[in-house]
Amino acid sequence: MLTFKQLEALYWIGTLGSFEAAAQHLDTSQSAISKRIQELEASFGVAIFDRSRRVAQLTPKGVEMLELAAGLLEQKNRFAERFSAPDLIERRLRIGATEACAMTWLGDFTGRLRSAFAKITLELVIDSSTVLAQKLTDGQLDLAVMPDGLTDPRFQVVPVGSSQWAWACATGLAVGDGRISMRELAKHTILLRADPASEMLIGTTLRNAGVATSNIMAAGNFLALISMLIGGAGVSALPTFFFDANFAGNAIRRIDVVEQVPDLTYLAVYPAVNASPILKSVVKLMQESCDFSKAYGAWDPGAEEVPVPARSKDA
Repeated sequence: MLTFKQLEALYWIGTLGSFEAAAQHLDTSQSAISKRIQELEASFGVAIFDRSRRVAQLTPKGVEMLELAAGLLEQKNRFAERFSAPDLIERRLRIGATEACAMTWLGDFTGRLRSAFAKITLELVIDSSTVLAQKLTDGQLDLAVMPDGLTDPRFQVVPVGSSQWAWACATGLAVGDGRISMRELAKHTILLRADPASEMLIGTTLRNAGVATSNIMAAGNFLALISMLIGGAGVSALPTFFFDANFAGNAIRRIDVVEQVPDLTYLAVYPAVNASPILKSVVKLMQESCDFSKAYGAWDPGAEEVPVPARSKDA
């Protein structure tokens, strides 16, 4: 008898390229996946995989089955998720997010998600955008939130929000008076987080100002970057939530620079085909929660706000 578990095994082996990867994705053993394929082959009397090869290579009949299996599974998911009340939908949802998301609005989002979909098992992965993109490609994530920059046609991208950035230094570091130019700022060591988004933002700002410098020092994460910044190792561009009085705002200060750092757009990214129908609802919750303006749990209504330099019209 044909079962959806057999079709899922076939689909994910074909999609991810191996029995091992399919077992990991379906949260089961490799032997269980092999048994499902054997049962499927026995039911129809055809070989689905060419076992003379070392990798999971589909036979011509296997390719036909895979195409039909993908359609059947998509219809099954759409049927279940369309006609089930949100609080009755049971499934595992694997979401990836960057460090900046986790430090700001991700906690609020997870609360909203659990209220809307009480029976969903949420698995969160916090990592760099490079790692998250690879996990999406490998089928290890259902959805990821990352800075703009992914152009892979296999994925659907939906903007969820943006973060503002500003130049910063330790409160005791002498970095000119009043508004300064990027050329003057670049006399100091520029600190940045070693990830594509930070490198793109700071690199773009330097190029737009016509400034070239090799005096750049990278940190692996925001904690290391802030430690270096507070220690006076240089200047850096940071998301503005770092200036919260109860976060790092008492140890760092803004630098008013002519060439301001552009905003960074964040996208919800998920597979363009065979994605769960509930992902659109999940993305909507993300858009409602997304707020990079303050650190999560660090905002104090009684704290004095750090003034934000006005953006000039010609900057």
